[in-house]
Amino acid sequence: MNTDYTDEEIEIGQGRKEIADATLRSTSCEFNAAVPSQRLLNRFWKVLTGKPEADDERINLRGWFGFFLSYMILLAAAVLVGLHLVGRGSVEWGIALWVVGAMMFYLSLCCSFCPLPTTWLILAVGSGKALGELIGPEWASVLDAVLGGFAKVAVVALLGGLATTMANLNEYHISTFLLRYKNIGKVRQSRLHEWAGKWFNKGPFVLLATFCFIPIPVDVVRWLAISHRYPRGRFFAANMLGRGSRYALMALFSNALGLGLWSILLIQAVLVLIAAKRVLPKLWAKRKSNK
Repeated sequence: MNTDYTDEEIEIGQGRKEIADATLRSTSCEFNAAVPSQRLLNRFWKVLTGKPEADDERINLRGWFGFFLSYMILLAAAVLVGLHLVGRGSVEWGIALWVVGAMMFYLSLCCSFCPLPTTWLILAVGSGKALGELIGPEWASVLDAVLGGFAKVAVVALLGGLATTMANLNEYHISTFLLRYKNIGKVRQSRLHEWAGKWFNKGPFVLLATFCFIPIPVDVVRWLAISHRYPRGRFFAANMLGRGSRYALMALFSNALGLGLWSILLIQAVLVLIAAKRVLPKLWAKRKSNK
């Protein structure tokens, strides 16, 4: 077979190849420009349903705890500045800064390691009547003038959700630190943990956001996310989505019904009793078995 080509034939072949490559690049660019929304939807769907790469356990714990301490100091300073503004005559924004700062400071502490109740506070801040009984009717009316109606619901949902998410992130880092110890970390080697991990990885973001939305006393899915090293960015987003949505509905519910402080405390007491009924018998049985 004759494989010798003239210079003219070689030039023609190269020209055709360049034309074909240019056409392919042009078609690819047009396609990519035509479907940016499709690529964005695909990435979003991957976040919702895909199994992510595990977050590196060698996180900077000192850096996080330093950041969290600074965050809490900032919230405490906001409360003090709010009280100072009230004393100086800037009542409207002073009260708003004080109430919101105090709410965020309290919620930022509430996690599995500091299981303080949160329902009462969200309902109380959302309800003008309950807030008036808590801080005084005059100050509550002033706050309603600044953050009334849907503005208050938005503040409770966004800033309350952020505060609880920060508390859960702090729990993430504390748990990561504890799981480094052999006696605690061996839970990752159990068959139950492996089975739960397979179930969790089917849709981790959706599961985490859903269980953050549902008011349950023990959030097992959050512990699964931590023990399986779920990436902290997605952990943050799922918590914000779930808790923010829950707090928005709770604030709307409390405001629409005009719940008083005693009604809210009764609701919180019932929730605490339900949680105690589920948790305390298991703890007691475990204590007896250890004896």
